[in-house]
Amino acid sequence: MALHGRSAEALLFATSRAQNEDEAEYHTEQAHRFSALEDCARQMFWAQARDDIGGKAWSSHKVGIRASWMMVAARNPEMPNFARMLGNLGAPD
Repeated sequence: MALHGRSAEALLFATSRAQNEDEAEYHTEQAHRFSALEDCARQMFWAQARDDIGGKAWSSHKVGIRASWMMVAARNPEMPNFARMLGNLGAPD
């Protein structure tokens, strides 16, 4: 995202090129501001994506973007049947 680049740029300027303490503090504050805006924009994007997919996306543990910008929601993983797996370990052939 463009805000991530702005945040990194402001933080780099604050730590390496600032002429005085006030300038460094200003650019550090700007870096934190851009980072917070980026987080907000990302959260809004994924909330809208979940709304676009529908109800199952809100209960899904993962939502993603596939080729051609297709939004998908992953199924919740099922726990393996450990009793069956352990039982097969000692089964005679």
